[in-house]
Amino acid sequence: MRSFCVICVTKFVQVISCNLPFNSVNLNSNVGYLDTFDVDASTNTLNISGWHATDQSVGKDHHFIILYDATKNRELGRYEVNSTIRNDVAKVYNIYNAGKSGFNLRVNLSPALIGDNIQVISRYSNATNGEGNYADYWFAPKTFNANKSHLDKVEVSNNQVHVSGWQVADASVKQQNHFVILYDATTHREITRQKVNKVSRPDVQRAYPNIANADQSRFDVTFNFNKATYAGHQLQVISRYSNANNGEEIKTDAWFALTTVPGNNQGFLDSFVVKNGQVTVSGWQAADTSVNQSKHFVILYDATTHREIARQQVTNINRPDVQKTYPTIYNSAKSGFKATFKLDNSLVGHNIQVISRYSDANNGEGNHTDFWFKAIKLPQRLA
Repeated sequence: MRSFCVICVTKFVQVISCNLPFNSVNLNSNVGYLDTFDVDASTNTLNISGWHATDQSVGKDHHFIILYDATKNRELGRYEVNSTIRNDVAKVYNIYNAGKSGFNLRVNLSPALIGDNIQVISRYSNATNGEGNYADYWFAPKTFNANKSHLDKVEVSNNQVHVSGWQVADASVKQQNHFVILYDATTHREITRQKVNKVSRPDVQRAYPNIANADQSRFDVTFNFNKATYAGHQLQVISRYSNANNGEEIKTDAWFALTTVPGNNQGFLDSFVVKNGQVTVSGWQAADTSVNQSKHFVILYDATTHREIARQQVTNINRPDVQKTYPTIYNSAKSGFKATFKLDNSLVGHNIQVISRYSDANNGEGNHTDFWFKAIKLPQRLA
């Protein structure tokens, strides 16, 4: 607050007036706010709205909105707009143009807007091209890199894998090739991939209205697949947007939860014959995992003392009867076994179990698939 004193002298009257107050005026106010700076998935446009009030707009009749890439330090485009009425701003700010400081703009999404820090600049200028004498307000930068997804279904059959779901990603604006990849997480290698067409998902658009291409985010793919080859393995589905026709180079992935490939494992003990201090066992085990676990062992196990007695590697025997019953199991046609073990007198009265095992190791360890048959009590005489 300032004051001054005025002394007026005339021939007849002397008037003295002192300490008359007045308010200082700031003509440099410059404020702004972004109400909206979002992708509209329904139109694949970028919607920008807000206001910019500044006393420096006096004499600057051209209002521009500029899109600026703060990552690459370059202007992406400028658009002259008509300032709109903002009575709410005028109520708060005693600034020259506060009552008409609003702006609204919708621009088409372009690859240049995705991934980098994008800033909106509001500018009042005295030039028709937005240069000359101008006053700017720089809003906080924003990065458009949202990536959401969901796997709706994984169905594994004997010769196919069917998957469906969706992935919505801002990056799809510039990575326009959509792939679905089937990945073996057990062996850490890709099995196959397919390029997919855009399919409508209005429910996803409703859930994520501000992510690019949300309305075209669905995938539904069927892969040719040998179930027996991957029995017991963990599969992973990957949805990918890429800028390359082969799905490589610059890409945005969504890795979904692991799915274990079910493997059928069936067995039966046909005979358990004790004679002359020996036991001869025969039966069969059919297992899909035997495609990768090709070494077949028969193990004799003492269920009373919980220890292994002995094991033998066996040659599989033809079992057409098993194949008729289990035609879809990989090795059902040749799943039979027969083995003979010596018995020690210390085992008399013990409960003995036979285990049939397929393994990928020469000693029967490593990765393996077992079938444990019911325990059988040894007789008092082994002769």
